[in-house]
Amino acid sequence: MAVRLRLLLQFAALKRPLITHSANYRPKLLVKYVNGRHLDLHNARSLCSTTFYDGQSASTERRAENSLPKSSTSEVVNSPLPPLGEIDKSEISEAFKMLKMKLEKLGQLTVSDLERALASLEAHSDDLTDGDCEKLLGFTLRMAQDDYRPCASVVQGVWKLCSQRSNARLTLEHIDLYLRINLHTDPLCTSEDILDLMETHQLEASYKVLESLILVVGRSGDLAGATRVLALMKERNLPVTETIFSAFIMAHASTDDCKSIESVLGAMTSMQITPTSITYEAMMYAYGVSGHAAKMKQVETQMKQAGIALSHAQLTWLLLHLAKSGQSGANFENLDYVVQLMRESESRLDLSRTILQLIHCGCLREAVYLMPLIPLIHNNNHLYANAAVYVQEMVYAHTDISLIVEMCKQLQLQEINRFALHVALEHALRMKKEELAWLLLRVVKESGCPLREHYFWPLLCMNAVA
Repeated sequence: MAVRLRLLLQFAALKRPLITHSANYRPKLLVKYVNGRHLDLHNARSLCSTTFYDGQSASTERRAENSLPKSSTSEVVNSPLPPLGEIDKSEISEAFKMLKMKLEKLGQLTVSDLERALASLEAHSDDLTDGDCEKLLGFTLRMAQDDYRPCASVVQGVWKLCSQRSNARLTLEHIDLYLRINLHTDPLCTSEDILDLMETHQLEASYKVLESLILVVGRSGDLAGATRVLALMKERNLPVTETIFSAFIMAHASTDDCKSIESVLGAMTSMQITPTSITYEAMMYAYGVSGHAAKMKQVETQMKQAGIALSHAQLTWLLLHLAKSGQSGANFENLDYVVQLMRESESRLDLSRTILQLIHCGCLREAVYLMPLIPLIHNNNHLYANAAVYVQEMVYAHTDISLIVEMCKQLQLQEINRFALHVALEHALRMKKEELAWLLLRVVKESGCPLREHYFWPLLCMNAVA
């Protein structure tokens, strides 16, 4: 009897998860199969006593059916563990499987998804193959395209994992993916970094890689780096295309030199390269971020005369960088100008993702200014949930608590969300931002709105822990 009881308990420990709920927990819907019958887990205590401990209530035949032979139980208990290398490989494949599932089910990847995968893969960096790294960089590129939250730290972590592991053998595909990621984020590399890395791994840069590299350094305002890449292209007799000229136009934006931009256009004309939307986008960007709004509008006039229009994506990118460079205008007139161009384009006006990006890059006033332009944003202003994601991201991203309060008041005055202060307060409590929560409590009280009891419990818990 004792032997059979021990075998049953061993089998249960191997095959069944431990019940970690308290004794008072009563699940409503869960049922369990025992001896071919449905048994409600409300009777779990009596079930255990009947099946395992009460020898009088269970028949000899029933115990014989449920018991395992000694040989089969010992095989399960004493079976050897898989080799450590196989465990590492399974964890690596599990991390990639999770990223693939998120992408297939949700259609996008977030910074949090890549952070979890990176934490898992860093523990097995020596077991990663070059193919694994290429796959990881592909997922990172998709994340940079999809998510609106800053991702510089996770991108740096991924690149460090791929390039500094002991068995790293980088290829041009790895470097090209990394450069394309940099085009969707603030540039994280210089021309020297990439060229030295290719020399270390004995790689001869292709035209595709050099084109991506010169775009990255051009957008970062690194004129010397762009010149170095151009010299390398000339050494290898690679063609100098419109994209290369556009990179130099953007690089000149950091020098605030309008004559240099015009000299680049003159060089294009001498090579009989006709400007397209690529060149005009670079010119509007260069004039806009350097504070020459009048010249930016002149470029738009030239575009109309040439029958060329920027796409919605190009205008969105221009709008974002005007705000980030502090060139929105005293009354946001430059933003209004770009929004008007977006309305004139054939695409539907969509500013939601741009507003979220502005919130996370510190342009909170610009973000709130653009919110009323979102279609139908006023329709449900009596609901807590209306535009709540913007309030949540304000609380998540910013440390200037007075600015958050000011912007929430603006949302209430504009009748975008009548409870913006309450929504911000609840998110501040959830994120444990105590200073902001106390300020919002005072503001809500001063506005004459009632304070609810559940606002105070998290604050009491924070003080108790402190």
